[in-house]
Amino acid sequence: MSKIITRELLEKLGVILSTQPIDEETAFLELLNATLDERVGANIMAVVGPDRIDEVKQWAQDGEQDKIAALVEESAKAGGEDLTLQDIIDSEVDILIGEIAENAGEVMAVSQNEPVADEKDADATVRELVNIAENESVSSTQQP
Repeated sequence: MSKIITRELLEKLGVILSTQPIDEETAFLELLNATLDERVGANIMAVVGPDRIDEVKQWAQDGEQDKIAALVEESAKAGGEDLTLQDIIDSEVDILIGEIAENAGEVMAVSQNEPVADEKDADATVRELVNIAENESVSSTQQP
């Protein structure tokens, strides 16, 4: 998947990374996009089922999004749902952006080298965002 979470998108949300060294900014954006990829992948697997994991992974590595999209739609219809790959991506982007927006004050303070309200350091803030992402990813893949 292409990089959806960009510096420009974060700046629109009020998360300014311009004071971060470029390597830290790049690492943060890579982390956000990797989190998004994991969440989308988990949702795809929930729709298509575990017996197609290897096939979907191969298609993803080969950049064959059209095959993944077709399988998601086919599997969703078989399960009585009207769902597309783009629906999954859009939903997960919205969730991740919401989490970023909720933590924008902390991320902004860290990016501007200001003290964070509750005295967390930059690593703790990033870890918190990762934990949120991981918890959401785990909860979205668990069946009731």
